[in-house]
Amino acid sequence: MFYTLSLAALLGFASLTPALYTGQGHQDGAPSVHEVYSFPVNTSVENLAVRRTGHILANVDSAPELYQIDPFCNDAKPTLIHEFEGYGSLLGIVEVEHDQFYVAAGNFSVFTLEAVAGWWAIFHVDLSSFSARGDGSVESAAIVEKVAEIPEAELLNGLGLFSVEDGLIYAADSGSGIIYLVDVHTGDYWPAIQDPLTIKGEPLPDFASANGVHYNAATQSVYFTNIGQEVFGRVPVFANGSQAGAAEVVMQGEMCDDFLLDDAGNAIIAVYGSNDVIRVDVANGNSTVIAGNANSTELEAVTAVAWGRTARDSGSLYVSRNGGVGSVNVVGGGISRIDL
Repeated sequence: MFYTLSLAALLGFASLTPALYTGQGHQDGAPSVHEVYSFPVNTSVENLAVRRTGHILANVDSAPELYQIDPFCNDAKPTLIHEFEGYGSLLGIVEVEHDQFYVAAGNFSVFTLEAVAGWWAIFHVDLSSFSARGDGSVESAAIVEKVAEIPEAELLNGLGLFSVEDGLIYAADSGSGIIYLVDVHTGDYWPAIQDPLTIKGEPLPDFASANGVHYNAATQSVYFTNIGQEVFGRVPVFANGSQAGAAEVVMQGEMCDDFLLDDAGNAIIAVYGSNDVIRVDVANGNSTVIAGNANSTELEAVTAVAWGRTARDSGSLYVSRNGGVGSVNVVGGGISRIDL
């Protein structure tokens, strides 16, 4: 049995960024980190996505809740888009078509790091008619429906787009190490990738395995992270998305969580274990810290990254934070912005 924190009852205690976003970083050109929204302590934000409108979607895994946050308004309240009754947590999120998002829901405890197998599903969240007021209330509700149940899954985590035309997404199971392909139109799913580098292993065999997952069409390969093995890797795939060969290590030695691939094909990764965001050259595995460090709490236990999508923030990264649940430095999870 898992303890989950009801965020809706605690939103009055959350804090906002103290100044309205202007889009300006440090004058010396160094990246600067700003808090966009902080939830109460012991609230974990596992993943995020950014709508074309600029609004941020925040998946909470300490409760089965999906929120929308306006990063441009310093007094707006987050809006609870949907609470997924019967589940304990939300993890991955991916946009397939405009304002058509898919999320992974299941039963996982960030407090015990335990998951319940057989209770994992993919939900469709249609935001095409969704709207919210500045006070956080819903003006027009989202349409939410379950599209697939995956009873074999142990801990569905990161989601990644494979094909818009065919409605295919990858879903990484951090328990078994299997990366599934899911047809969001039919609900069909099948194991597409399983490799010695995607399963649990040393140096942290009790931690999550395959985590973040993204397809690179230019190289016809899938990039993935594995927290337990401290690996950022890639695996070739056939035209149908199935594994075409052995996976290989791109970089090793970091507790990498979710990530994105930039226009050059390089990776920008949220490193959960060292509270920073790094850029990795996928050609040689060399990494550079963009922002954060192990001794700072401003990016405490970062979990995922996403680009801003408007003219005001197209050069900025948004970062979701677990907040260090279970650590001595625990702070409220939430969303931060890195101005590059």
